[in-house]
Amino acid sequence: MAYGNTGDARVALQTTGSIDDGTGLWPDHIDGTNKTGWSGQPAGRRRDDGMFEGINVTGNFWSSVELGASTAEHRFLSSGNFALTATSTNKKRGSGIRCVRPTAP
Repeated sequence: MAYGNTGDARVALQTTGSIDDGTGLWPDHIDGTNKTGWSGQPAGRRRDDGMFEGINVTGNFWSSVELGASTAEHRFLSSGNFALTATSTNKKRGSGIRCVRPTAP
């Protein structure tokens, strides 16, 4: 099933459970279902200066799209945004990597 850049995508990709009840890593108001089995976690990212941010708030993942010598596309899940969002970012930043094998046609 294709979800696109919608709230349905975010919900279907995020893990279930919450910090508040001790069953997950997302804030309590997140309604992830993990319907896809992809298990998106809010691991945050590494900034250009080497510091980390967004732990328990965003899940950042590189895509395979290179936009230039110093930029690439990454996608992120956020506790404050109801979509799977694609943006360009500096390659000096650190995001997670998930290897996804295409399904057979």
